[in-house]
Amino acid sequence: MRVFQDLTISGSSDGLQKLRLELLQSADGWRPFVRNDEWMMNDESKKDGSFGSEAGHFIALDTPRSSRLRSATIFVQLKNEGQTACVGNIFPDSDSLSQEEYNAILKGFYVDCIQPRMESCHLKCVFSAEFVNLEDTLSQSNQSLLREFVHMANKSTGASHPYDYDRWMTFVGASVRDEEHLRTDLLTEWLTEQGFPHYIASDLVQQYKFGFDLIKKLERDAPHKAEQDAVHADR
Repeated sequence: MRVFQDLTISGSSDGLQKLRLELLQSADGWRPFVRNDEWMMNDESKKDGSFGSEAGHFIALDTPRSSRLRSATIFVQLKNEGQTACVGNIFPDSDSLSQEEYNAILKGFYVDCIQPRMESCHLKCVFSAEFVNLEDTLSQSNQSLLREFVHMANKSTGASHPYDYDRWMTFVGASVRDEEHLRTDLLTEWLTEQGFPHYIASDLVQQYKFGFDLIKKLERDAPHKAEQDAVHADR
């Protein structure tokens, strides 16, 4: 099924800063985003389309007015100490974007803005797959756990029943254990295709994300807690 793609741009800090400055000056019809939304960080950031706690931490561009692309704003964020940039999100002027519309804007941004500057800025780009199957991400055993939940669950209530909740959490726990993190848009669409109402599928995916993030946080905190327990035991 089609999913929202990711675009990652890597290079040196100088190369990415050069790219940012060139895009702010001229980007083949793509214009710096300068609307006065409340979440903008400061007046200075509004002048050049960059946002964040540091100059160049973000760049935001509006799609060209005379294009077949939906009218939207694309937000690019720097990471890894300024050596990687990724598209954080794309927001349309109205309604929402389908996966096809979102990916079309992402590809348009790449073709118009990034590809012509890759050589001069010494950059590399990676697109995630546009079409992904559940089977590409989950092992056979975890596919079985997920399908067991889907087969047994009441589609109108999701994981409300204790037994359904237990099966759902068993699947979530196994996904964390095996480091098989499903994309939320993929899981939402797949659950909807299996007969769950969209709002129920969305609730299940929120539970999945919360459970996954919670377990990963507990795992990260475990060594620190063990150190604290050892200190207390010595006292």
